[in-house]
Amino acid sequence: MTTSSTVPPLSNLILEAGRKDICFVGFDMVGDNEKYLMSGVLDALINQNPNRQAVLGIRLLANYILFNQLPERQYLFPIEIVTRQNMESFKNSDICFQ
Repeated sequence: MTTSSTVPPLSNLILEAGRKDICFVGFDMVGDNEKYLMSGVLDALINQNPNRQAVLGIRLLANYILFNQLPERQYLFPIEIVTRQNMESFKNSDICFQ
């Protein structure tokens, strides 16, 4: 398992070494992560939904600036496990952007 930023270099190393026996899990459906998942280099992505986090952050900031509304202390997001088999359902829904 690795963070989003190290998926591309590690994926390239796995490809160069021809190691199809490594179970490799990354984070978030960003950048080239989708490509590596669909090609079989990555086995799964744990999607923390950075798009949803960004939208919520901007919305909370705007509500604070415009309406002096203090945000809740904590917001919890579901963690989604994305595989080659269910990738299309994530891409074709608005789950990544809610």
